[in-house]
Amino acid sequence: MNTTPPFDPKKSYLSLKTHENMIGYTSFGIRLDGGQSREGVIKIAAQRHPYGGGQYTLTVIVDTEGQPAVKAQLDALVRHLCADLFRPHLGQGFDRLVTMPLDAFAQHPGWLITELNFHFRRTDERDSVMLEEKLLPALACVLPITIDPVDWWPVGRPQTAPPATGSPGQASLKSFFTRWFGAG
Repeated sequence: MNTTPPFDPKKSYLSLKTHENMIGYTSFGIRLDGGQSREGVIKIAAQRHPYGGGQYTLTVIVDTEGQPAVKAQLDALVRHLCADLFRPHLGQGFDRLVTMPLDAFAQHPGWLITELNFHFRRTDERDSVMLEEKLLPALACVLPITIDPVDWWPVGRPQTAPPATGSPGQASLKSFFTRWFGAG
């Protein structure tokens, strides 16, 4: 008799994340209380639906440098995000925002890893216009961040495994992503 293997939601979700349609990434700086700041990276994925809608998934990654107070402050900033904050910036086609903390899945306690899923009823603009002229500027309006220009992922280019070093170490997150994904 064949038995069905137990369902592992963590493994299943991480598998989905590996196969999402990544279109680019960008680095950013975030200002925190007490004059502190951190560097982060946003992995950008897009999905179009046949009815004309779609979603943009922004996976936000920040090294908290093992400081619980920094992690708590970043968590609080993410918790306060809601669709109503973005609606004035994203227009009538914007439907909803779904946030999902991925820290528990990632098993990297010194990092904030959160997914922001922006759902749209209609996505008429090119991805570059939607992201560079609307979505990322909206994010910069509701969070204390400064976002660098997007590094676009070439269409059809396969995603690869991370570099052998496995983590950024002393290098910046942006340089890690550039080593991992190439310069485009």
